[in-house]
Amino acid sequence: MLILARKVGEGLHIGNDTTLVVEAIAHGEVRFRVEGCKVTSRVREKVASTGRSLPMLRSRGDR
Repeated sequence: MLILARKVGEGLHIGNDTTLVVEAIAHGEVRFRVEGCKVTSRVREKVASTGRSLPMLRSRGDR
């Protein structure tokens, strides 16, 4: 396990083409922006734990 402290606007690079950026911190919640390759699937952990077949999430630029 890795625990990091990040401020709004700071990010974390994962692999060669994915970055998590902290967008907002308020009321005990953290909002992230995920920047990455358009062909990489992204699934929330809560949804993935159900074991259902999951659709590919699209970024705002793919609409």
